[in-house]
Amino acid sequence: HMQVIGFEEVDAYEAIDAETFAGALVSQERTDLARVTISAQPLSSFTEINVVIADQRDSDKLADTVQKVLRYVLEGYLGGACSSYNLFFYHQGEGLVCKVIPRFVASPYMIGYHLVQVNSDSRVAEEVAEFQAFLEN
Repeated sequence: HMQVIGFEEVDAYEAIDAETFAGALVSQERTDLARVTISAQPLSSFTEINVVIADQRDSDKLADTVQKVLRYVLEGYLGGACSSYNLFFYHQGEGLVCKVIPRFVASPYMIGYHLVQVNSDSRVAEEVAEFQAFLEN
């Protein structure tokens, strides 16, 4: 299913730190893709993939890259164990960020205590390598 959520009276971006869009770089050399990172400081838990364009006029590049990321999330990430995801969009200056979050049953740490679990640096490095290999196919 799909939901579009809008906020008329709440600044939903107020508590979002720009650091959540930074992290391990997956693609930058490829000119056909938007910039892709795996968050070092995720908003919710574990793996969050950021697709970033500096100029909103590159929305076609954002869309094409998000499609590749979603294919990875559904087919390559954790050996294809993920069957659902969430997309969140953020304005960033003149650009846009699409945060792709693989969706699983939520952690009780997050639900009950808003404690975010993150992967180790070595696991993030493994994910970057897996994702890069996936993009080559």
